[in-house]
This record gives sequence, structure tokens and C-alpha cells, in this order.
Amino acid sequence: MNKIFRAFAFFLCCSTAYCQIVVMSCVPALGLLVKQIGNDHVTVKNLFDRPTDPHFFQLTPQQLVSLHQSDLTIVAQEFVDKIPLPADRIISIYHINEQTPVYIHALQLLQTGIEKNHKHDHAHDHAGHKDCDCHDHKHLAHSHHHSSIKHEWLSFNGAIALTEVIVAKLSHLDPEHAQFFKENAKKVYAELKALKAKYHQQPLSKQHLFYHDSFQNLAIELDQNFGPALYRCEESTISAHELARIVAQQDHYTNLIIETTTHTHSLERLIDKIKLPIVKIDTLGYGNYQSHTSFIDLILKEIYQR
Repeated sequence: MNKIFRAFAFFLCCSTAYCQIVVMSCVPALGLLVKQIGNDHVTVKNLFDRPTDPHFFQLTPQQLVSLHQSDLTIVAQEFVDKIPLPADRIISIYHINEQTPVYIHALQLLQTGIEKNHKHDHAHDHAGHKDCDCHDHKHLAHSHHHSSIKHEWLSFNGAIALTEVIVAKLSHLDPEHAQFFKENAKKVYAELKALKAKYHQQPLSKQHLFYHDSFQNLAIELDQNFGPALYRCEESTISAHELARIVAQQDHYTNLIIETTTHTHSLERLIDKIKLPIVKIDTLGYGNYQSHTSFIDLILKEIYQR
């Protein structure tokens, strides 16, 4: 019954002079990418109206209603299992829709950097990728397990992979504008390539100390070492001995970089040990950004120019 109701509602919408696909975004930066591709043919709404840590949240009844009223929801891998929607209504970095086949990237290789030791040794001709002019990533055949990548919206390769899925999903719902979505995707690929080239050769005058490893993908993709991170999503990345060493050598770093969602009490145990200036960076995209590319650009400016 629910499927019939949604199909009827979609028919009524599209019978008017103008119809937009409604996409709910769990991370605003992901919504920026959808808007770049869909432009005036999509309406993007943020699930959360304030900066919310994607690892810790509870959906309200109103948010559940909003999810079910949208046509699609773009979901970060960190909390895809918390979104009570069928797979055909979810955009995610590893999702494959049986009706709209797309491929996913081997992004988990970015965590160890071993992608540099592999060759792009198999041909593929799906429409979403053939125009992206990027040669440093690979595709995997469809699998049902989740990849190990985190913070895919803070990644050049992550944005490329998501762009392919977004194009496929939007084209499935609105085939009349499929070519329009593909053309916009080409622009996204070109912007990402140019931005990556811009920062790839830029030297860092000094490293930073990071509270969280949100920027690890960007560092690897730019062949850079931004500095050590104290914590991962799920566990500490350093021992007590390593923390003591970092504290003793903190003059090697320029700032302690934290995210806008970092809780104050999480920093209290460090403030008395680490005397570095604290810099907050919006890693979720809640600011006033024109595009996903400009969002990444501003983050890298913060890291490189501090």
C-alpha cells in the first residue's frame, strides 16, 4: 500500500509543469554533492538542522516522517544501518541498486595506501565513470558487505564514487534528465581533479595535531602527512606512551584541530596537557558553501595555511 501511495504521489507531482526529486541528506556535505549534480531538478533537505555527530544520534518522529516523505536519502556509511529505509531509496558509497547497476570503488584500500600497488587491470564501460578522467581508483564487483572507508564525504575518491551512484539514482527516478545529470557529473569530476592538483604539490610549513582522523583520506590522496590524530571513530589510535611523546613534542605542531561537533568534555582531558591553539573546522558542511568542491577547498585552506 505504501508503494502504491508513493507511486501515486510521484505521478501527481510529475503531472504538474515542474517536478523535483526530494533528497534528504544526513550529512550536509553529501547534500551539496547531490545539488551539484541535480541542480534545479532536485530539492535537497538536511535531516538535522544543527551540527550533529553522525556517530551518536537518535531519530525523532518528525525526522522519520521526513525520511519517508523524501524520494531518496543520501547516507554516510557511519550510520547507514540507523536509517529505516529500503535499499532502493538510499544513496550510499557502497550501495548497488539491482534496477540501476553501478559499481563501487575499492575505497577501503585508501586506509592503507595499497591502492598504489595495484593496476587498473580490468575494463568497464558503465556510463557514470567513463567520462570522469580519473585513473587512480578502482571498482569492485557488487558485494553485500560494507567497505571499511569512513568519512567518504571528506575524500576526492569518495566524491567520485558517490557522484556515480547519485547520477544512477537520479536518472532512474527522472530518466528525462539523465543526460543533464551526467553532464553535471563531468563538471564535478573536473572540479575535483583541479582541486586535487592545486593542493597536491603544496608544501606544509608545519603539521597539526588532530583530535580525530576525519582528514585521513584527503591526506593519503594528496600524498601528504597533515599530522597525527589522537582518536578514530571507534577507538584510540595511540597508546599512553605515544600520547606522552606527542605532548612532549607538541611544539612540532601548529594547532590542535577539532571538529565543530567535538564535545567540550572530550577536550577537557587534553587541555591541561596540550597547549596548542585550538582550531575548529566544519567537517560536515553546515556552513554556507556553494558546492561540495568549495567545501573541501575551504577545509584544505584551513589545514595548509594555518
